[in-house]
Amino acid sequence: MLREHYWFYQNGTEATTRTLKSLVNLWLTSVGRAANLILNVAPDGTGAIPKTDVTRYAQMGAAVKCLFAGNAVGAAEKLSMDKASGVMAAADGKALGLNNAAPMAAVALVLREDMRAGQLIGNYSFEYSTTSVDTEASTSTWMPLPVGNPTAAAKYWNNAGEESVGHKRVLLARPPTGAKAIRVTVSSHFATAAQIPKLRDVTVYDWSCVGLDGKPLPAACAAAGKKSCLASD
Repeated sequence: MLREHYWFYQNGTEATTRTLKSLVNLWLTSVGRAANLILNVAPDGTGAIPKTDVTRYAQMGAAVKCLFAGNAVGAAEKLSMDKASGVMAAADGKALGLNNAAPMAAVALVLREDMRAGQLIGNYSFEYSTTSVDTEASTSTWMPLPVGNPTAAAKYWNNAGEESVGHKRVLLARPPTGAKAIRVTVSSHFATAAQIPKLRDVTVYDWSCVGLDGKPLPAACAAAGKKSCLASD
């Protein structure tokens, strides 16, 4: 709900309106975890939506768009799990290559599962490589990449286990400088012998300059003309 603890409109409750940071956090912890987000829009006594509410919802939409606007640094489509290794790979056997020109302080990993056969992916993990985009390369080439749930609340890094994907899962990672590729390995699933867990796509977004933590942007971001996605809060 937009106004904390008020599902229906009440006079004099403007001070309870959620901040932009709080609303973005709701999106990340619902839609970003394959759940639904129900936004309440309550008309006032005249039947109109209060202008302050309309403004805050518009700010929320703009902030979410900002998180994923023009900052994609890698993408892969139609990944299928190798039943022997659990590695998710495209038809050409390649992992998700990164094309960033500069080091990234943080990235968002957005996964979407192919659920035509149901939600099959259970536990999974990420790895990065500084030398290859071949998913079948030597295991010494691939190193663990810790991930967490991004949040715009008190903590920007909320460590959590990688469990399930569903319609959409948004995760946060900090790949080291020199990372050329990222791969996903499934360690548990709910597929039958005739089924293969699949991902519709995986996209990596550079979040170095989105300002999700509410802190001033790094000097390099400001110098490049970047603005925080929460700038209107």
